[in-house]
Amino acid sequence: MIGLSQLMEGVELSCAESIIRQLVAQIYSAILLRKRCNMNQSPIPEPNLEPAKPRPGLIIFLVLATWILLVAGGYYAGKLYIDQSIAAVQQDNAVHMITIEQQIESLDAQIYEIQQALNNADQSWASSGTTQENLNQKIEALDKQLKSLEQSLNILREAP
Repeated sequence: MIGLSQLMEGVELSCAESIIRQLVAQIYSAILLRKRCNMNQSPIPEPNLEPAKPRPGLIIFLVLATWILLVAGGYYAGKLYIDQSIAAVQQDNAVHMITIEQQIESLDAQIYEIQQALNNADQSWASSGTTQENLNQKIEALDKQLKSLEQSLNILREAP
């Protein structure tokens, strides 16, 4: 083998050339050192180029995590749907309750007017059979309507 000093003998160099020579000398020394180390040691094993097999524990973890996320997402979506449905029913009930309360107030006012009319009417007019019978029938019909509206209101109040 020819040494580096033999290659560089007798050549005069400038500053840049001397730096290049020093770098070449260091590289040459590193190559020789590496060759000596490789002769004394076993060769470096080649990397395994086969794709890595997934571990069963990792697969189980990923499946379990996916399942948990799906269950949690389903629970959240179901809860959201039920909450929205309950809110819609409550809103409808509130509207119906207001309507029924207005109807009850209207019936109360009509019954009160009829009772006032009976009290203020002339005795002879109130005593006539057909007029009194008509008024009594109207009062009974309004009372029935009032009771059914009160029952509807109670049902709506009991609803969530």
